[in-house]
Amino acid sequence: MQTRETAFIDDGLLEIEPETNWHALRLRHGILNRSSIGVIGTFKEPESTPDGDVSIPLPRFSKNGYNRVVGVDGSFAFVNTRHEFQFAGAQSWTDGISGGLGKESLWYLNQSWRNQNFNYQLSYTDIGKNFEGSKMGFILRKDIRSPRAAVGFTPLIRKYGIRSISLGTNYEYYANHQTGFSNPESWRYQNFGTITLEEGTTFFLSHTINFDTLDKTTKITGVHFPQGEYRFNRSTTGFFTNAGKRLSATLFASQGSQYGADLKSINLTTVLKPTDRLSTEWNINWNRVERADRIGLAATEFDFNETMINRLRVNYSFTTELFLTTLVQVNSDKRAKNKGYHLNTIIANVLLAYRMDSGHTFFLAFNQFSDDNPDDPGYDPFNPFSLTSASQTVVAKFSYLLNL
Repeated sequence: MQTRETAFIDDGLLEIEPETNWHALRLRHGILNRSSIGVIGTFKEPESTPDGDVSIPLPRFSKNGYNRVVGVDGSFAFVNTRHEFQFAGAQSWTDGISGGLGKESLWYLNQSWRNQNFNYQLSYTDIGKNFEGSKMGFILRKDIRSPRAAVGFTPLIRKYGIRSISLGTNYEYYANHQTGFSNPESWRYQNFGTITLEEGTTFFLSHTINFDTLDKTTKITGVHFPQGEYRFNRSTTGFFTNAGKRLSATLFASQGSQYGADLKSINLTTVLKPTDRLSTEWNINWNRVERADRIGLAATEFDFNETMINRLRVNYSFTTELFLTTLVQVNSDKRAKNKGYHLNTIIANVLLAYRMDSGHTFFLAFNQFSDDNPDDPGYDPFNPFSLTSASQTVVAKFSYLLNL
């Protein structure tokens, strides 16, 4: 894929993203009965000097500004013992980190086992400080050493209208490479349980204890928190009904604290399938985070944020090969309890897809994105602001399957 040169405003400064060539390679080969090994390579190769011209979209290698990652992974499942083992390792080369070539590694180990009633999982992740796989992937955090453990008990009941129950606990621990394991950056401990009825409804309950360290004032879910160490708890309860029925629903509600602030959230999804061809899904997500004081905050930083996200999705299948799906999402929030909701984003998407029996596929998509403009001199986050059309995109994709 090749992206053109783009100019944009970042914190009031004009920045230029050069024309960039992106390429990726993935090979995976099955071995034994349920095992596989694979390799992956991702490459970000920007133009050395922005010049406004468009180059031929062919793979290339740049002299500066690049990010390259090469990795290997494997998954091994043993049928007789019910053990599973996964590993992954990667090396990144990134120009410009620490004044030169940022060469860093990542590796991951995981071992799990389960039978009819019990299961456990043990894993360890190590990501170097200068690892930059996030240029073409998704890395939550770097410079970590993280062991994890989980244990579960899932007996099958089949009495009194109860099909099964599930009880479990999991623990995550994060330390960096400088301070060692005795001084963690964060950890999380969770206990949970579920009860599934014979007719398909499942009830869920969990309680989580968190510890995290902020090295600077950080904006999290719209609220600013000063640097320091935080310990906070959160409880979540909910249920989801049988998704195979014409009408189904999922509800989760959370209450507790977040970095010393009060947290409340509700997530509700309802799915209606009036016919075999038509299905509709409506989701509403509400979150409120409120600090008790403004200690450590600047005048321009927020101590309150309430968000409301509404999504409506409609799917229609003309045939088993041809279907149409649409999505509309409306995001709104407010930064003070005595203010009204501020409508800030509307997203609309239409996708037409055709899947042939031979495996070939064709997709045609239209995306409309409307947003308010925080860079506008008249922007006020505490009051409604008019939306502008930020982007409109039409995308066509055709995939042809070759059998070798």
